[in-house]
Amino acid sequence: KQNPKVPRDLVTICGKALEKDPAARYQTAAEFEADLQRFLRWEPIHAKPAGPLVRLSKWIHRHRTESLLAAAVVVLALGAAGYAWYDAQATNVRYEELLRTAAAKDANGDHEGAAQSATEARILRDDKEARTSLQLYQERATGAATKRQRDIAESRRLSLESTQAIPRDREKALLLALESVQV
Repeated sequence: KQNPKVPRDLVTICGKALEKDPAARYQTAAEFEADLQRFLRWEPIHAKPAGPLVRLSKWIHRHRTESLLAAAVVVLALGAAGYAWYDAQATNVRYEELLRTAAAKDANGDHEGAAQSATEARILRDDKEARTSLQLYQERATGAATKRQRDIAESRRLSLESTQAIPRDREKALLLALESVQV
């Protein structure tokens, strides 16, 4: 580290000779000397440089506090990402369920209920499908409300005519009253 001009093979030999773990060091001085002789003769050495996992484990051993902090950050980030993914999946399931409910209510003639379910779906996810469904159900609900208002007005008109016809023609008044109930 102090002198970048030192050859990598010599660094590898010295690193192996200075290992803390006796099993990782040269077992005899003769092995150490043989590797140094190979280095001097420009031959391949037997010592292998530490791999990335070995270097990482040594770094973690030297920097325990930083390692624990980094591990905690990684665990928290993975937990947050996992929760976000789970929440998105649950939202998608709820969204699809609300659209299915809206379609079922619309098929049963409950246009206001369908519009309400589509509104809830649009709150969860504002996309083209939700906007189109909501607009359709609102138009149908408005049309149904308008038809209902016309029917109520017609029923009231027939009821009024029935009330006015009682003194003159009871049979006609009764027929008008029955018709006003059926509307």
